[in-house]
Amino acid sequence: MADEKPKIPEYITEHKKHFTYAKKFLDTQSKYHAEAYNSAIDKHLMDDGLVNFEKLEDSKTQLDFAKTMTEFYITKARAQYKIDPQKNLNKMERELLLQAYAGITEGQLTKTVSQYGKQFNHGRWQEESAEFSKAVRGQIYAAAGSHLNESNINDIIKYTGLEGKVQNVDLREATTMLQVHHDEGSVADQILKQFMPKYKVVKPKPRDERQAA
Repeated sequence: MADEKPKIPEYITEHKKHFTYAKKFLDTQSKYHAEAYNSAIDKHLMDDGLVNFEKLEDSKTQLDFAKTMTEFYITKARAQYKIDPQKNLNKMERELLLQAYAGITEGQLTKTVSQYGKQFNHGRWQEESAEFSKAVRGQIYAAAGSHLNESNINDIIKYTGLEGKVQNVDLREATTMLQVHHDEGSVADQILKQFMPKYKVVKPKPRDERQAA
């Protein structure tokens, strides 16, 4: 039928499903970053109902603080990856699991707490956890699009409404535009300019040229 919508390629539908999962995973990770930190505060820094960051000047408290955060992450990671909670993990396995799940190792976490001491407040942890999350974000979004290949680029450009607006787009750029489209429902011009190199954005023809065509 004339008004029938074009069929969406299966690999785009699959990418949207994986991308949606990736977003939920990362949002959950942000939640757990805050909870891991607060669980350590509750256990080690409370003083008559008030948070006392001065306690983080003590080296043993620093180690205990990092340990509590680590155990919180390990528990969540075991549940996420369906690892038997009774299974004993060696040091290397724990570090690899933490790296995959939270973008951090126990060693890095211990070093960070020790580095800042009493300055390791909520604002500082938000900044640090955002940095730790960058690697995980890149990896999980890459995994969401791992089934896409160069032959899919033209269909992606059409699906995102960018046909005639961009040129010489590579797979990484096309996948980024697809993610934006999943997220926003379209790819606005300002977003296109932000993510796409200038020489790849096709300038619209002047009105008189369009009329002549």
